[in-house]
Amino acid sequence: MMNSFYTEKWPITNILHNNEFILKCNYWIVVQSLHSN
Repeated sequence: MMNSFYTEKWPITNILHNNEFILKCNYWIVVQSLHSN
């Protein structure tokens, strides 16, 4: 999923897109990556 990778690197794009679903997904990705470290 290239879009997930892109939005993960640039979270600001989620806000610009104003997509709540993508925001939640990326939040979950960030949380998981923090816990995995």
